[in-house]
Amino acid sequence: MNWKTAVLGTWIIGLACLLGFHFGMTALYLAPPNPVKQAWFEPMMKYMDPLFMQNWKLFAPNPVSQHQNIFVKAKWKDPETGQIKETPWRDVSQPLITHIQRDRFSNDGRLYRFQYTAITWFTDKDRNRKAKGEQMLERVAANAIRDFPHRPHVLQVKVRIVTNVFPRFYERYKPDRKGTFYYRETNWMNVRPIDSGTTGGSFR
Repeated sequence: MNWKTAVLGTWIIGLACLLGFHFGMTALYLAPPNPVKQAWFEPMMKYMDPLFMQNWKLFAPNPVSQHQNIFVKAKWKDPETGQIKETPWRDVSQPLITHIQRDRFSNDGRLYRFQYTAITWFTDKDRNRKAKGEQMLERVAANAIRDFPHRPHVLQVKVRIVTNVFPRFYERYKPDRKGTFYYRETNWMNVRPIDSGTTGGSFR
Protein backbone atom coordinates (compact mmCIF):
# COMPACT_ATOMS: atom_id res chain seq x y z
CA MET A 1 0.00 0.00 0.00
CA ASN A 2 1.49 3.34 -1.03
CA TRP A 3 1.05 6.64 0.84
CA LYS A 4 -1.65 7.92 -1.53
CA THR A 5 -3.83 4.89 -0.85
CA ALA A 6 -3.27 5.29 2.89
CA VAL A 7 -4.22 8.99 2.80
CA LEU A 8 -7.32 8.26 0.72
CA GLY A 9 -8.37 5.44 3.03
CA THR A 10 -7.87 7.63 6.10
CA TRP A 11 -9.87 10.45 4.49
CA ILE A 12 -12.74 8.12 3.59
CA ILE A 13 -12.85 6.62 7.09
CA GLY A 14 -12.74 10.08 8.69
CA LEU A 15 -15.53 11.37 6.46
CA ALA A 16 -17.64 8.28 7.17
CA CYS A 17 -17.19 8.79 10.92
CA LEU A 18 -18.09 12.47 10.62
CA LEU A 19 -21.23 11.75 8.60
CA GLY A 20 -22.16 8.89 10.92
CA PHE A 21 -21.86 11.21 13.92
CA HIS A 22 -23.92 13.95 12.25
CA PHE A 23 -26.74 11.68 11.12
CA GLY A 24 -26.69 9.89 14.47
CA MET A 25 -27.14 13.21 16.30
CA THR A 26 -29.86 14.26 13.86
CA ALA A 27 -31.74 10.99 14.34
CA LEU A 28 -31.46 11.32 18.11
CA TYR A 29 -32.66 14.95 17.93
CA LEU A 30 -35.73 14.01 15.88
CA ALA A 31 -36.53 10.88 17.88
CA PRO A 32 -39.42 10.83 20.38
CA PRO A 33 -38.46 11.26 24.06
CA ASN A 34 -36.49 8.25 25.28
CA PRO A 35 -33.80 7.45 27.90
CA VAL A 36 -30.90 7.74 25.40
CA LYS A 37 -32.10 11.14 24.20
CA GLN A 38 -32.48 12.32 27.78
CA ALA A 39 -28.96 11.18 28.70
CA TRP A 40 -27.40 12.92 25.67
CA PHE A 41 -29.69 15.96 25.65
CA GLU A 42 -27.12 18.64 26.54
CA PRO A 43 -24.34 17.64 24.06
CA MET A 44 -27.00 16.94 21.41
CA MET A 45 -28.48 20.45 21.74
CA LYS A 46 -25.06 22.09 21.73
CA TYR A 47 -24.37 20.40 18.39
CA MET A 48 -27.78 20.89 16.77
CA ASP A 49 -28.63 24.41 18.01
CA PRO A 50 -28.75 26.69 16.08
CA LEU A 51 -27.30 25.48 12.79
CA PHE A 52 -29.16 22.18 12.40
CA MET A 53 -32.37 22.86 14.30
CA GLN A 54 -35.53 21.45 12.71
CA ASN A 55 -39.19 21.29 13.56
CA TRP A 56 -42.42 19.93 12.12
CA LYS A 57 -44.50 23.10 12.50
CA LEU A 58 -45.45 22.99 8.84
CA PHE A 59 -47.69 20.00 9.45
CA ALA A 60 -50.72 19.16 11.59
CA PRO A 61 -51.46 18.81 14.43
CA ASN A 62 -49.08 21.64 15.39
CA PRO A 63 -48.81 24.10 12.50
CA VAL A 64 -47.15 27.48 13.03
CA SER A 65 -49.47 29.58 15.16
CA GLN A 66 -47.33 32.63 15.92
CA HIS A 67 -44.53 34.78 14.61
CA GLN A 68 -41.82 36.64 16.52
CA ASN A 69 -39.93 39.74 15.42
CA ILE A 70 -37.09 41.62 17.07
CA PHE A 71 -37.41 45.38 17.47
CA VAL A 72 -34.53 47.62 18.55
CA LYS A 73 -34.28 51.14 19.91
CA ALA A 74 -31.26 53.19 20.95
CA LYS A 75 -30.60 55.83 23.58
CA TRP A 76 -28.13 58.49 22.46
CA LYS A 77 -26.73 61.82 23.64
CA ASP A 78 -27.10 64.85 21.38
CA PRO A 79 -23.56 66.32 21.17
CA GLU A 80 -24.91 69.83 20.58
CA THR A 81 -27.46 70.05 23.38
CA GLY A 82 -26.36 67.28 25.71
CA GLN A 83 -29.94 66.02 25.71
CA ILE A 84 -30.55 62.26 26.01
CA LYS A 85 -32.82 61.05 23.20
CA GLU A 86 -34.36 57.77 22.18
CA THR A 87 -34.99 56.46 18.69
CA PRO A 88 -38.33 54.90 17.71
CA TRP A 89 -38.61 51.10 17.74
CA ARG A 90 -37.25 49.56 14.55
CA ASP A 91 -38.16 46.10 13.26
CA VAL A 92 -34.87 44.38 12.36
CA SER A 93 -36.38 40.96 11.61
CA GLN A 94 -38.89 41.71 8.87
CA PRO A 95 -36.39 43.31 6.42
CA LEU A 96 -34.20 40.24 6.85
CA ILE A 97 -37.13 37.88 6.20
CA THR A 98 -38.18 39.87 3.13
CA HIS A 99 -34.65 39.68 1.71
CA ILE A 100 -34.49 35.91 2.32
CA GLN A 101 -37.84 35.43 0.56
CA ARG A 102 -36.58 37.37 -2.47
CA ASP A 103 -33.26 35.54 -2.60
CA ARG A 104 -33.46 31.96 -1.34
CA PHE A 105 -29.72 31.50 -1.94
CA SER A 106 -28.82 34.39 0.37
CA ASN A 107 -26.64 33.72 3.41
CA ASP A 108 -29.02 35.84 5.48
CA GLY A 109 -30.75 32.65 6.56
CA ARG A 110 -27.91 32.16 9.05
CA LEU A 111 -28.50 35.64 10.43
CA TYR A 112 -32.18 34.93 10.94
CA ARG A 113 -31.38 31.64 12.69
CA PHE A 114 -29.13 33.63 15.03
CA GLN A 115 -32.04 35.94 15.85
CA TYR A 116 -34.41 32.99 16.29
CA THR A 117 -32.00 31.27 18.67
CA ALA A 118 -31.51 34.50 20.62
CA ILE A 119 -35.28 34.75 21.13
CA THR A 120 -35.56 31.08 22.11
CA TRP A 121 -32.80 31.32 24.68
CA PHE A 122 -33.89 34.68 26.10
CA THR A 123 -37.41 33.38 26.73
CA ASP A 124 -36.12 30.15 28.30
CA LYS A 125 -36.73 29.55 32.01
CA ASP A 126 -33.15 28.40 32.53
CA ARG A 127 -31.13 31.29 33.94
CA ASN A 128 -27.95 30.49 32.01
CA ARG A 129 -29.72 30.14 28.66
CA LYS A 130 -31.64 33.35 29.31
CA ALA A 131 -28.39 35.23 30.02
CA LYS A 132 -26.84 33.83 26.83
CA GLY A 133 -29.94 34.86 24.88
CA GLU A 134 -29.67 38.39 26.23
CA GLN A 135 -26.05 38.58 25.09
CA MET A 136 -27.10 37.44 21.62
CA LEU A 137 -29.89 40.03 21.51
CA GLU A 138 -27.36 42.71 22.48
CA ARG A 139 -25.28 41.70 19.46
CA VAL A 140 -28.37 41.90 17.25
CA ALA A 141 -29.04 45.42 18.52
CA ALA A 142 -25.40 46.50 18.20
CA ASN A 143 -25.38 45.34 14.59
CA ALA A 144 -28.71 47.06 13.89
CA ILE A 145 -27.36 50.49 14.87
CA ARG A 146 -24.11 50.29 12.88
CA ASP A 147 -25.57 52.60 10.23
CA PHE A 148 -27.43 54.84 12.69
CA PRO A 149 -26.39 58.47 11.91
CA HIS A 150 -25.61 59.16 15.58
CA ARG A 151 -23.86 55.84 16.23
CA PRO A 152 -20.80 57.38 17.99
CA HIS A 153 -23.14 59.00 20.52
CA VAL A 154 -25.24 55.91 21.33
CA LEU A 155 -25.24 55.13 25.04
CA GLN A 156 -27.42 52.04 25.30
CA VAL A 157 -29.77 49.81 23.32
CA LYS A 158 -32.94 47.95 24.17
CA VAL A 159 -34.57 44.98 22.45
CA ARG A 160 -38.27 44.16 22.27
CA ILE A 161 -39.54 40.74 21.20
CA VAL A 162 -42.95 41.06 19.58
CA THR A 163 -44.96 37.85 19.41
CA ASN A 164 -47.95 37.82 17.06
CA VAL A 165 -50.28 34.92 17.85
CA PHE A 166 -52.29 34.42 14.68
CA PRO A 167 -56.11 34.29 14.72
CA ARG A 168 -57.36 30.82 15.58
CA PHE A 169 -58.77 28.45 12.97
CA TYR A 170 -62.34 29.59 13.50
CA GLU A 171 -61.14 33.15 12.70
CA ARG A 172 -58.98 32.12 9.75
CA TYR A 173 -60.61 34.70 7.50
CA LYS A 174 -58.84 37.43 9.49
CA PRO A 175 -55.35 38.63 8.43
CA ASP A 176 -52.37 37.83 10.66
CA ARG A 177 -52.15 41.43 11.85
CA LYS A 178 -55.50 40.92 13.63
CA GLY A 179 -53.94 38.38 15.96
CA THR A 180 -52.95 38.93 19.60
CA PHE A 181 -49.65 40.68 20.24
CA TYR A 182 -47.38 40.08 23.22
CA TYR A 183 -44.32 42.14 24.11
CA ARG A 184 -41.20 41.21 26.03
CA GLU A 185 -38.30 43.62 26.50
CA THR A 186 -34.74 43.53 27.73
CA ASN A 187 -33.33 46.15 30.05
CA TRP A 188 -31.21 48.90 28.57
CA MET A 189 -27.90 47.33 27.54
CA ASN A 190 -24.49 48.83 26.89
CA VAL A 191 -23.21 48.52 23.33
CA ARG A 192 -20.07 46.56 22.59
CA PRO A 193 -18.22 46.83 19.26
CA ILE A 194 -18.84 43.88 16.91
CA ASP A 195 -17.34 42.59 13.71
CA SER A 196 -19.16 43.25 10.45
CA GLY A 197 -21.59 40.77 8.98
CA THR A 198 -23.02 39.20 12.12
CA THR A 199 -26.71 39.59 12.79
CA GLY A 200 -28.56 41.63 10.17
CA GLY A 201 -30.87 44.62 10.35
CA SER A 202 -30.03 48.32 10.43
CA PHE A 203 -31.33 51.81 11.11
CA ARG A 204 -30.84 52.91 7.51
